[in-house]
Amino acid sequence: MLTFSRDRIASLQAAVIGAIALCVARLLLEWIWPQGKLGWDQLDVWLGTALCGGVFGLTYRYTLRQELDIHLTTGAIAAFAIARAAGQWEGLRASGELDGIWGRLVDGLFAGEWGVVMPIGMLFSRLMIINGVPFGLAAVVLDGVFAQGWVDRCAGDRRVDPTVKR
Repeated sequence: MLTFSRDRIASLQAAVIGAIALCVARLLLEWIWPQGKLGWDQLDVWLGTALCGGVFGLTYRYTLRQELDIHLTTGAIAAFAIARAAGQWEGLRASGELDGIWGRLVDGLFAGEWGVVMPIGMLFSRLMIINGVPFGLAAVVLDGVFAQGWVDRCAGDRRVDPTVKR
């Protein structure tokens, strides 16, 4: 059984691996589907990506525990992708890039112009792809690391397991 300190070390390892995996996955996606120029002015974006990857690795380890449930796996990936895409949507909205988009959508729907829905759906789909794919790749890396035994999966619930030292 894991001791409390080993559990913390394994969590830190999962967080570091998640951060590296998410950054590498984003870099690969940037290479395949460029979103903008890469440079030192984008350092805050990459630090944010590393932080998200670290939190994802930690959360993914605790979410799966000893179970290999596809619903938990995809749910964790989707939750992080949706949260990050929603944050980017808010950033676009705050920067003014989405000014009037809801008005155009409502006006288009009442006028019977369904073509207005397509750009909004494409924008959100793009946000989901550029966030979902990297989190999915990070999950594959973490699953591989867990399967190889390089990082221990999270044991059971510490609150009800008396064998785990605190």
